[in-house]
Amino acid sequence: MLNPWKEIARLRRENEELRSENKQLKELVKTLLAKNETLEARLAQYETPKNSRNSSIPPNHDYSRPPRTKSLREPSEKNLEDNLVTKEEPFK
Repeated sequence: MLNPWKEIARLRRENEELRSENKQLKELVKTLLAKNETLEARLAQYETPKNSRNSSIPPNHDYSRPPRTKSLREPSEKNLEDNLVTKEEPFK
């Protein structure tokens, strides 16, 4: 039969070794998770959906491109008058 005090001392040493190994593994997991996050972000840059700029899809099938908005500017009265005058007068 083993001496109980020796067995307790052995178990304490083993416990300290396991705690040390556990601490190292936790640090490694933290490092690997950070690296994985960085690599996933880099990969996301290359996983762009296909559109007319990076494939042979015609522009009218570009669903990712937002539709063009009409101008919110009001047409000026001066431009309208100039256009009317030029259309009514024949060239000389």
